[in-house]
Amino acid sequence: MLNARLAVRIFLIQVLLAGTSLPALAQEPEIMVTGRVVEGSSSAWIGGATLRLDDLPPFITDYDGKFFFYRLSPGAHRLSVEAMGYRTQALVLNVRRDTVLNFVMEVDPVRLEEILVRPGTITIKGTVISEETGRRVA
Repeated sequence: MLNARLAVRIFLIQVLLAGTSLPALAQEPEIMVTGRVVEGSSSAWIGGATLRLDDLPPFITDYDGKFFFYRLSPGAHRLSVEAMGYRTQALVLNVRRDTVLNFVMEVDPVRLEEILVRPGTITIKGTVISEETGRRVA
């Protein structure tokens, strides 16, 4: 009889514990979007490109052009990619599961206004030290 009561108690505890995890199962999945930003003509990685996703803080690609966004909810997200010397890209991304994106950027040279350089004199003050002797040169 004691074993039957113990078995019932264990069963009830398991049912109660299982019920507490149901809200966690009902949550939306968290999605990851990763990828790389590359140059179109050479497929060279573009480090330092800026990606903006919705209202999140901007993400700057690492030296090999890689980026990632974690914990996204399913649905539509606005994504733009900018890099100096390249044409900006923007799209609406409709994510349902983990996604890998590769952005191929088109070169768009930066136009600068002309710069006028005039000859002049520069005065430098200091002491010259010999690399060989470590002493002051007269």
